[in-house]
Amino acid sequence: MTKVQIKAPFRADHVGSFLRPERLKEAHYGKITASELRSIKDEEIVSLMEKPKEIGLQAVTDEEF
Repeated sequence: MTKVQIKAPFRADHVGSFLRPERLKEAHYGKITASELRSIKDEEIVSLMEKPKEIGLQAVTDEEF
């Protein structure tokens, strides 16, 4: 059986926010330096930005992070 891929006649975009990762929430309330918090934020942004790229979105932003 041959698999046929059909391109949908429409386009969909995700507009909204990801939930804040648990690690980031914990870091905000922990006793860490501003530099350590920035480092955690940067790591979490990279991790979150992988998800839209995996599904093929052409443009993503880290907006409020």
